[in-house]
Amino acid sequence: MSINMSEVGDIMNRDLEITLNEIILDELQQTFLDWYDSAECAIECHFLEFG
Repeated sequence: MSINMSEVGDIMNRDLEITLNEIILDELQQTFLDWYDSAECAIECHFLEFG
């Protein structure tokens, strides 16, 4: 059985791409959650101050 280095490279690239996408999605999700928390806090503080 021979190893096709092109196929190995394709598989490695695909795995790397999936890993990078997961990292990017995690970062985006965390950024959104941080933004949402701060926006929610700002809205609540506004209503506490001004009723």
